[in-house]
Amino acid sequence: MNDFRKHFPVFIPYILQIAFIVQFMLKLYKVVSGVDKDKIMRLAICDDELPMRQQLQKRTETFMAERQIPYTLDTFASAEKLLTSEKIYNIVLMDVRFTGMDGMQAAMALKARCMDTLIIFISSFVQYAPLGYQSTIRYILKSQLDVYFAESLDAAISQIHLQSDTVEVCYGKKSSQIPLSQILYLESANRMIQLHLEADSKEMFPLKCYGKLEEYEMILQKRTFCIATKAT
Repeated sequence: MNDFRKHFPVFIPYILQIAFIVQFMLKLYKVVSGVDKDKIMRLAICDDELPMRQQLQKRTETFMAERQIPYTLDTFASAEKLLTSEKIYNIVLMDVRFTGMDGMQAAMALKARCMDTLIIFISSFVQYAPLGYQSTIRYILKSQLDVYFAESLDAAISQIHLQSDTVEVCYGKKSSQIPLSQILYLESANRMIQLHLEADSKEMFPLKCYGKLEEYEMILQKRTFCIATKAT
């Protein structure tokens, strides 16, 4: 026992390295296996026609159940009622035309409250589409819900994951969590990884870290990043 205590400090760097590897692999498993879907999505539906609200509610419930994503869902009959809610929603499915405040005005108010809220306009009027795309992630005609509804929600949820997910990078004896939304691309340089970030993040996070690109490939590929190789 005394010999073990005497030599134990020698093993500390190896123990710390193993702990880091285990932590990294757990995070990797969480992304690849979909465990990160434990985050509860907050959704809202806003349409002044009861049949359409009910249809959108049923479609949304089916979509979320099929993908096993925990969520909450609120429905509103007007833009004003939607804005009286104190909740911050991840996704809002909303009509454009209402009596009173229209969907465009409501979308701007929601964005002013939280820029990360994603709006999906669902309308019968194609003429509003150019304006709608200024503040929304998708604009769907009600006649094309069967074609674009699921794809639009998939795109919105992927964007939410990109906004909220981070990747851990190590530099020196420190580590930092960098939002994936701030990463433009990574490249290998002189046995280190060079991080190319959005302009407003360059002073907040390290621009170089230890590791190999292969260690990050599976995480980044799951979040719309791709791998570029040198031409031979």
